[in-house]
Formats: sequence, structure tokens, C-alpha cells
Amino acid sequence: MGLILLEALLFLIYPQKDILHIIEVLPTLLILSSSLIFAILTSSVYHRLLQDEEDVFVSKLENMRLKRNPIVLMTVFNVREHMKQFSAHSITIGNLRSDTMTITTLLNPKCIPCKEVATEVIRMMKKFPARFLWQIRFDGIETEEYHPMNQVQLYLWELCRKEMDDRIKLQIINDWFSRQSPQWFSKKYPIDKISSDTIADFSIQCHENKLMEISKVPAIWVDGKALPKEYAISDLPILCIDRSFIQQSAN
Repeated sequence: MGLILLEALLFLIYPQKDILHIIEVLPTLLILSSSLIFAILTSSVYHRLLQDEEDVFVSKLENMRLKRNPIVLMTVFNVREHMKQFSAHSITIGNLRSDTMTITTLLNPKCIPCKEVATEVIRMMKKFPARFLWQIRFDGIETEEYHPMNQVQLYLWELCRKEMDDRIKLQIINDWFSRQSPQWFSKKYPIDKISSDTIADFSIQCHENKLMEISKVPAIWVDGKALPKEYAISDLPILCIDRSFIQQSAN
């Protein structure tokens, strides 16, 4: 852009008197003028985009500050319903410590919104493995016998109940939700059969789900409190610092 301005300036300072020469350089002048105009427009658009990005960043920063405000946290979470049931009948990934935030999700393994929630939690668990305990619950048909509608849920339960390594369990859940294909998944993780213990445990979970009276899935709880619509899963790593206010709202 600087070179274009210099050439245009020299042309204006030292004009040529020869009309024929002017005619010869006229195309060059037009090109230089067009380039100058294009450069100015490009620069204006670029600076506008930078300003827009800065405004978005400032807006997100102010939004997060508001979300972390103790009064806002306690007020918003205080009106959320606490989980009616707490049970060990769930797939658990992570460490249960006093400083660990517990995330409980009720998912349908075949629905797209549930896939989005699971993907977001998995991403967060991989990035902050020591901060969270993930309890995974699935909806299904309450029965003490094998039911085809519970096929995927039981398959995931059977795989995870035999696995002690949280990283492998997280990979199992990730692999399922990445494709949601029973054929592909069963080839990668073959099992002989679904055990009676798995069927019994899942039946208990389905009964508990009924008692919780959940209207739709996915459903998300943070330390036993339903996640407010004002907050996203991506907010949770920051809210870990302020989780004492969430816990106070549950008391």
C-alpha cells in the first residue's frame, strides 16, 4: 500500500506535459488508483473486523464476570430443582474428591442433542480431568429382562462396568457418540453377552429416572442442581472456582 501511495504522489508532483505520454500512462494510473481504493477499502474492512472481534471478546468477558458474580450464582441456582434421587447406579468417570465438581447427565444414546452434550463434557473431561466427576445416566425402558429398546444403553453399561480405567471409559463413550452406529461400535467393542447384573442395575436406574420426573433429555445437573439455561457446559471449568456458592444454594 505504501508503494502505491508513493507512485501516485510522484505522478502528481512531477506531471508530464506530453499529452501522448499521459495517454500512455493512463492505464497505469487507473490501475494505481484502483489499487489505492481497494487497499483503503480492505484496510477499513480489516479494522472493522478487528473492532468487532474486540467487542465480542469484551462482551464475553463481561458476561462471564456476571455469571461468576456470587449473588447471581446463588440466585440462579437457588431456583433450580435439586436431584430427587442419588444413586451409584450410573456410569462414573473421574475422581470423587471434596474439590471435584460432579456433573450428572441423563442422555439418550441415539439423540443428536444428547450427542452434543456428551461431546462437550468429553472435551472438558479431557482438558480438566482432575476437576470433574461425570455420572452418566441413560433413559430407557424399565424392565428386569433384556429389551431391544435398551440395547445400546445396556451395551455401554456392560463395557464400562468391566473397565476400571477412566480414560478407556471416556473413550468408549466418545466412540459411541462420535458415530452412534451400533454395527460399527459392536465390531470395535465386541462382547459375548449382556450380564444379568447389568440388566438389573439399568432397571433400577430407569426406575429412578421416573421418580426424577424429567420432562426431556438431555438433562444436566451440577453438584445435584439442574444446570440453569443461563449457563453452558463450557462455563463449568470457571465455575469450579466458585462452586461453594452453588453448594450453598442447595442447602
